[in-house]
Amino acid sequence: MPEFKSREEYEEWKAKRAAEAKEKIATGDIRKPSVGPVDTSESKGETRMGIKKFSPVIFGIIIICFFLPFMHLSCQGQKVGKSISGFQLITGTTIDMDMPDMSQMMQQQPGGMPGQEPTAKAGQKVEIQPFAIAALAVAVLGLVLSFLRGNKSAIAPAILGVVGLVMILLLKSKLDGDITKEASGMVRVEYEFGFWITAAFFLLAAGLNIFVFLKKEE
Repeated sequence: MPEFKSREEYEEWKAKRAAEAKEKIATGDIRKPSVGPVDTSESKGETRMGIKKFSPVIFGIIIICFFLPFMHLSCQGQKVGKSISGFQLITGTTIDMDMPDMSQMMQQQPGGMPGQEPTAKAGQKVEIQPFAIAALAVAVLGLVLSFLRGNKSAIAPAILGVVGLVMILLLKSKLDGDITKEASGMVRVEYEFGFWITAAFFLLAAGLNIFVFLKKEE
C-alpha cells in the first residue's frame, strides 16, 4: 500500500480502487487466484500402502489352504480313498484305497470273466514332499516380510510369491510322476480346490507386490 500525506489522498486512492473493482466486475475481467500444482505424492503413497496391506492377508490365506484338501487318487474315473491336505503332504501319509469292483469291470469288457472277487483294499504311501515343505516355508516368510516398510519392501514378497508358485507346480509334477510310477498307471492324481487356491494366491501375492514396487518407482 502506498504512503499517503493526508487522509484526503487516502480516501481518493480508496475510491479509485473501488471504482476499478466495480469496472472489472461489470466487464467480467475477474482473475481467479492462481493455484499451484497439487502434490499428489502423499496420496499416492497412502494408496500404495493401502494396497500393500493385502499382502500379509494373501500369504495368511495360503497358509490356511495347506489344511484344506489338496488332492485325491482316482482309478477308472472313480475316487479311491480319502482326500489329503497340503499339511499331510508335508508330514507324509498313507491312503487306503477302495479300488473299484474289478469283477463288474471285467463283465463289462468283451471276453470278461464273470464272478471274480473285488480287489482288496490297497494302501498307497505318500512320502514327505520337500516341495510342499518349501512352499509352506515360503508362505510363512512372505507373511513376515509383508509387514516390513520401506521403499523396496515389496521386492521380497514379490519374489517369494513367484518362488511359492514354482514350488507348487514342482510339487504337482513330482506327485504325478511318483504316483503314476508306483501304481503302474492304474491310479492318477486329482487335485482339489485347496491346491488350486494356493497356486492362485501365490500368483496374486507376486502380482500385487510387483505392482506396489513399480508404483513406488514412478
